[in-house]
Amino acid sequence: EKEEEAVTLTNELGVLKEKNKTLSEEKSALEKDLQSFNEKLQHAQDHISTLEQSKTSTQSELQQQIASLSQQLNEKEVKFTDSEKKRVEKEEILGNRITQLEGEIRELEASKKEAESTLRQQIQESDNQLQGQLQKTG
Repeated sequence: EKEEEAVTLTNELGVLKEKNKTLSEEKSALEKDLQSFNEKLQHAQDHISTLEQSKTSTQSELQQQIASLSQQLNEKEVKFTDSEKKRVEKEEILGNRITQLEGEIRELEASKKEAESTLRQQIQESDNQLQGQLQKTG
């Protein structure tokens, strides 16, 4: 009976050793998987870090570009405003000059009519004097 028990225990010991071997192999495989996973995780974290640095750099560049474009836009608005003011001033000056010239033209036309009228009157008076002299001599 003890021999039978010893054989049974020996058999159980063999089975347990086989299970232990299988578990050790599974543990080893899981440790390799864990190591591979940790390597992939580290690679992913490195990639994320690189992307975050790139994002920060890109944001900084974009902010600088926005600031530069804003400054350029402000300068162009100032230049446009200045040139618009100059254009309006020139239009006002030209408008005033045109009004002045129109007034001078009206004055000249009035002077011309007055001169024509005076000239007609003088011609008429000369004609009358000539007629009077012709009648006296005639």
